[in-house]
Amino acid sequence: MMLDFAFILHAVVEVLPAVPTTLFITLTSLSFGFVGALTIVYINYFNVPVLAQISKFYVSFFRGTPMVLHIFLFFYGFPHFFDALAHYFSLSVRANSIPLSALVIGGLSMSTAAFFSEILRSGISAISMGELDASVALGMTRFQMMRRLLLPQAVLYTIKNLSSRSINVLHASSIAYWISVVEITGKTNLVASTTYQFVEAFIAAAIIYWCITLSIEVISSILDRKLHARLSRGF
Repeated sequence: MMLDFAFILHAVVEVLPAVPTTLFITLTSLSFGFVGALTIVYINYFNVPVLAQISKFYVSFFRGTPMVLHIFLFFYGFPHFFDALAHYFSLSVRANSIPLSALVIGGLSMSTAAFFSEILRSGISAISMGELDASVALGMTRFQMMRRLLLPQAVLYTIKNLSSRSINVLHASSIAYWISVVEITGKTNLVASTTYQFVEAFIAAAIIYWCITLSIEVISSILDRKLHARLSRGF
């Protein structure tokens, strides 16, 4: 079998317009997931009654089940929940008005929150007790301790793990194709279906995903060096 390199190049050009959709899904999921992770870390670190037990179950469930299931659970389950709430409050809006990409983002965000929270937890555990004792002696509140001491250093210690997880979310965003969102994978399938050159088309998609992944790795390496340089000078 001879590859049609001209079609690979053609497919790359055709698929590129779908890159913003993939990046939007990925970055939005990472943003919501990070905020969720911060909430979980705070609840667990300070052992907030009831919420700590719920968050531990949440993390265990989402880390122990495939990400594709999270997306499908959100895709099939959330609309029913949304419509029930809309009916209860006598709202005219219905779930069918929600963009499909938002449902994908919902599933990815919930999964990301669980994984990010564990990564940040491991970073916090690397912080010395001396620094924690000093923050208490200075009269910091729990929120101040988390914002000024724990989270900045936790991110610094775990930035490579966070970037690796971010790459996983980028790759998982391709699942959106299964629910008719035209992102990189969905657009690739449309391009391939015109000539049935699926191998060449998906090679083109692989090249695009690879380039985005390399970009994330480069950015995370730069951030890692800068943050460690800052740490060496003193936080």
